[in-house]
Amino acid sequence: STQIENLNRELESKVTQTVQMEGERESGTTSVLGYWAPDNSSPICKACRSSFGWNRRKHHCRYCGCLVCSGCSNQKVIVKSFDPTTAIRICDSCLRTVRDRNQKKN
Repeated sequence: STQIENLNRELESKVTQTVQMEGERESGTTSVLGYWAPDNSSPICKACRSSFGWNRRKHHCRYCGCLVCSGCSNQKVIVKSFDPTTAIRICDSCLRTVRDRNQKKN
Protein backbone atom coordinates (compact mmCIF):
# COMPACT_ATOMS: atom_id res chain seq x y z
CA SER A 1 0.00 0.00 0.00
CA THR A 2 2.80 2.42 0.88
CA GLN A 3 4.57 1.47 -2.34
CA ILE A 4 1.44 2.28 -4.36
CA GLU A 5 1.04 5.61 -2.57
CA ASN A 6 4.66 6.49 -3.34
CA LEU A 7 4.17 5.58 -7.01
CA ASN A 8 0.99 7.68 -7.15
CA ARG A 9 2.81 10.69 -5.64
CA GLU A 10 5.68 10.26 -8.09
CA LEU A 11 3.26 10.03 -11.03
CA GLU A 12 1.36 13.10 -9.87
CA SER A 13 4.64 15.02 -9.58
CA LYS A 14 5.68 14.00 -13.12
CA VAL A 15 2.29 15.05 -14.52
CA THR A 16 2.56 18.42 -12.76
CA GLN A 17 6.07 18.95 -14.14
CA THR A 18 4.90 18.06 -17.66
CA VAL A 19 1.96 20.47 -17.47
CA GLN A 20 4.28 23.22 -16.20
CA MET A 21 6.75 22.60 -19.03
CA GLU A 22 3.94 22.67 -21.61
CA GLY A 23 2.77 26.00 -20.20
CA GLU A 24 6.31 27.38 -20.32
CA ARG A 25 6.71 26.12 -23.87
CA GLU A 26 3.51 27.88 -24.94
CA SER A 27 4.67 31.13 -23.34
CA GLY A 28 8.12 30.81 -24.94
CA THR A 29 10.10 30.58 -21.71
CA THR A 30 11.71 27.21 -22.13
CA SER A 31 14.03 25.60 -24.65
CA VAL A 32 14.28 22.19 -26.27
CA LEU A 33 16.85 21.22 -23.61
CA GLY A 34 14.72 22.65 -20.79
CA TYR A 35 17.06 25.50 -19.80
CA TRP A 36 16.28 29.21 -20.06
CA ALA A 37 19.00 31.71 -19.11
CA PRO A 38 17.69 34.67 -17.11
CA ASP A 39 17.90 37.88 -19.16
CA ASN A 40 20.38 39.41 -16.72
CA SER A 41 22.59 36.32 -16.41
CA SER A 42 25.23 37.40 -18.93
CA PRO A 43 26.50 40.68 -20.35
CA ILE A 44 28.06 38.89 -23.35
CA CYS A 45 27.02 36.57 -26.17
CA LYS A 46 27.67 32.91 -25.36
CA ALA A 47 28.98 32.31 -28.87
CA CYS A 48 31.07 35.29 -30.00
CA ARG A 49 31.69 36.80 -26.53
CA SER A 50 30.69 40.30 -27.74
CA SER A 51 29.05 42.61 -25.21
CA PHE A 52 25.32 43.19 -25.40
CA GLY A 53 24.22 46.80 -25.69
CA TRP A 54 21.96 49.15 -27.60
CA ASN A 55 23.43 47.93 -30.90
CA ARG A 56 23.67 44.22 -29.96
CA ARG A 57 20.47 42.83 -28.49
CA LYS A 58 20.12 39.65 -26.44
CA HIS A 59 18.22 36.72 -27.87
CA HIS A 60 17.56 33.27 -26.45
CA CYS A 61 18.48 30.23 -28.47
CA ARG A 62 15.27 28.18 -28.36
CA TYR A 63 17.32 25.00 -28.46
CA CYS A 64 19.80 25.45 -25.58
CA GLY A 65 18.22 28.47 -23.86
CA CYS A 66 21.45 30.49 -23.71
CA LEU A 67 21.79 34.20 -24.45
CA VAL A 68 23.25 35.00 -27.86
CA CYS A 69 23.36 37.98 -30.20
CA SER A 70 21.37 38.12 -33.44
CA GLY A 71 24.49 37.50 -35.51
CA CYS A 72 25.04 34.20 -33.71
CA SER A 73 21.38 33.16 -33.83
CA ASN A 74 20.06 34.24 -37.22
CA GLN A 75 18.88 30.77 -38.27
CA LYS A 76 15.52 29.13 -37.62
CA VAL A 77 14.74 25.42 -37.78
CA ILE A 78 11.83 23.16 -37.01
CA VAL A 79 12.55 20.79 -34.12
CA LYS A 80 9.73 18.26 -34.35
CA SER A 81 10.05 17.12 -30.74
CA PHE A 82 9.62 20.71 -29.54
CA ASP A 83 7.08 22.18 -31.98
CA PRO A 84 6.41 20.33 -35.23
CA THR A 85 4.97 23.38 -37.03
CA THR A 86 7.00 26.43 -35.99
CA ALA A 87 10.61 27.23 -36.84
CA ILE A 88 12.54 28.34 -33.75
CA ARG A 89 15.54 30.71 -33.38
CA ILE A 90 18.66 28.65 -32.89
CA CYS A 91 22.28 29.60 -32.21
CA ASP A 92 25.01 28.56 -34.63
CA SER A 93 26.43 25.99 -32.19
CA CYS A 94 23.08 24.24 -31.71
CA LEU A 95 22.40 24.42 -35.46
CA ARG A 96 25.60 22.43 -36.07
CA THR A 97 24.52 19.91 -33.41
CA VAL A 98 21.06 19.49 -34.98
CA ARG A 99 22.53 19.13 -38.48
CA ASP A 100 25.08 16.56 -37.27
CA ARG A 101 22.34 14.50 -35.61
CA ASN A 102 20.18 14.67 -38.73
CA GLN A 103 23.10 13.55 -40.93
CA LYS A 104 23.78 10.58 -38.62
CA LYS A 105 20.11 9.54 -38.85
CA ASN A 106 20.16 9.60 -42.66
